[in-house]
Amino acid sequence: MFAGEFSPGSVYTLAEARRHLAEAPFDVITMIDVVEHLPDPAGALRWAASLAATGATIVLLTPRYGGRLLAEQKAGYVHFDSDHMYYFTEETLRAVLARGAGQSTASNSSPRRRSPRSPRVD
Repeated sequence: MFAGEFSPGSVYTLAEARRHLAEAPFDVITMIDVVEHLPDPAGALRWAASLAATGATIVLLTPRYGGRLLAEQKAGYVHFDSDHMYYFTEETLRAVLARGAGQSTASNSSPRRRSPRSPRVD
């Protein structure tokens, strides 16, 4: 398992990861907090789709720009990050998904569950 080799805090370059990509096609591909950092998100999704098996699932998680949190925090918006090249609304993310993977089933809900000890940010 490719993902099984990673631990929290690990950083791997694409060159180091390429040896695992020979194991394609994959049934599930995850892109957690990735696409907002890339210069060509649609291209990255096309590439991920090319590595996916027929009927595979690509799980993508990215901060949703806008909504109540942005209205409340304004310039201090928690998702304004100098590392982010893109800020996606649900509409713009659907457009990128359509250009990149050719289809999308998007949800604006987060699969993450908040730990009782973690601060609430939404």
